[in-house]
Amino acid sequence: MVLLFIIHYGLKIELELFKNLSGLLQNSLFQLLTYTKMLGGYSNSYTPVSSSSPPHPNYVTPKNRVVNPYVYQTPPLFSKAEQIGITQRKNQLEIEIASMKKRLKILQEQSSQVKSNAISIGELTQLKASIQSNLSTTNEKTLVSLMNEYIGIIHDNCELTATCAILTKLIKKGSNKRQKELEMSNQIAEAMDFSSITKVIFPDISKNIDLQRDSLIKTEILQLQNKLDGLKQELIKLDVATPATSLFCEAAGSYTRKTETEWQVRAIGTAQLRTQIQNLQRQIVDSSAFLKKIQDKIADEQAKLTLVKVKSSEAESKARSNNEANTINFKTQLSDMDQTISHLNQEIGISAEKYEKLEKELNDLANKKRYGFENDKEDEMGDNSDEDNEDENYEIDKLHVLDSPFNKNKKVSFDELTVKKAALEKEVQELRTKYSKRKASIKKKEASLKSQINILSDQYNANRKFLSQKSALYDQRNDSLLEKQMTSLMKKIDSSIMELQSEYA
Repeated sequence: MVLLFIIHYGLKIELELFKNLSGLLQNSLFQLLTYTKMLGGYSNSYTPVSSSSPPHPNYVTPKNRVVNPYVYQTPPLFSKAEQIGITQRKNQLEIEIASMKKRLKILQEQSSQVKSNAISIGELTQLKASIQSNLSTTNEKTLVSLMNEYIGIIHDNCELTATCAILTKLIKKGSNKRQKELEMSNQIAEAMDFSSITKVIFPDISKNIDLQRDSLIKTEILQLQNKLDGLKQELIKLDVATPATSLFCEAAGSYTRKTETEWQVRAIGTAQLRTQIQNLQRQIVDSSAFLKKIQDKIADEQAKLTLVKVKSSEAESKARSNNEANTINFKTQLSDMDQTISHLNQEIGISAEKYEKLEKELNDLANKKRYGFENDKEDEMGDNSDEDNEDENYEIDKLHVLDSPFNKNKKVSFDELTVKKAALEKEVQELRTKYSKRKASIKKKEASLKSQINILSDQYNANRKFLSQKSALYDQRNDSLLEKQMTSLMKKIDSSIMELQSEYA
């Protein structure tokens, strides 16, 4: 915005300067033409009129007079080389005026193009507001999403801590149960260990009993023996049904090994869960650090944006103050130039009046001299007796004319005219020096304006690069209408900047 305002204002100032310069050149050309015509008219009063320099329409050239070449023949004020130089200078000034007019037309067209492509303050404020709103909305969305993720991570962490506590309690219960089962297995193994019990050996009753006893005793013995055999068979059956203690111990050992392997597997699962919990805690720490980094970046970006806003406002205020100071300086310079031009016009009018008075006096002197010369000529025509008398009369007339008061007055007026001519040439030289100085100052100002434009264009390119870097964060919203408007406006600004750079390259 500041760059376009400065460029537009600089073009306006340059147009005004070119207009003033063209006016000054036209005035100086007109003054030179008047000087040349006036001086040419004075020289034509004694020499034939040249066809290359026509007189000014407001100036009436005197008619050619037939005078005696021996008596009244004065050199012209300007030589032919000076007249050719004056005409060449006039042509050069006319060419410069034409080129300045063309330049003025080009600048007017450029100013109209800049006005058509210029962005209004309302559009820029709208763009700023829209960009700020988009930034705020996107930042709010990102912050909300990050906070939601952070809250979800916290919930997951709480759930995992709860599951860890539950699993630790279950592990304690399982360890207690395992110890109880180990104690029970040890007790069972001790209870089922029959290695300390001695084997019962039943005596052979049939050998010790007398066979000669009565039959009742025999029958009782047989019954008891049968019972003993039945008991032996039952003992054998019991020995077969009940396994050995070694097998029972092996089974108990395998059961304990199985329980140990199960608890080892469970311990491995708890270790994995603990590692997962540690990883999740690390992720929480990393996410919190990432959130802090994002918040720091957001704060830095906001600080940078505030700095950019402050710098842009300072640059805008400086540009406005500089523009106001430049306008005041240009106005004062223009007023000074107008005063100098009016003063020069007054001096030119005074010198023109003096020149007209001198010309009238010279015309009167010429008329008087011509009247006296005609009388002398009639006397010579009447008295032409012989050549010696004619020569003597001619010498006498010549001496008489040279010693006459009219010729003395004519010499005095000619000296005054030469002095006036020198003064006018000095004034013209001063005007030329003033014009060259003014032109040099204008060129310097133009160079300074070009340097300012280049500096502002570099600053604009830097700001554009910064904005492009920042707009890379918001590439997901490229299809929006606001983005299209921003791209079109940036293209307009780029085209105007490129045109100005091509003009002032």
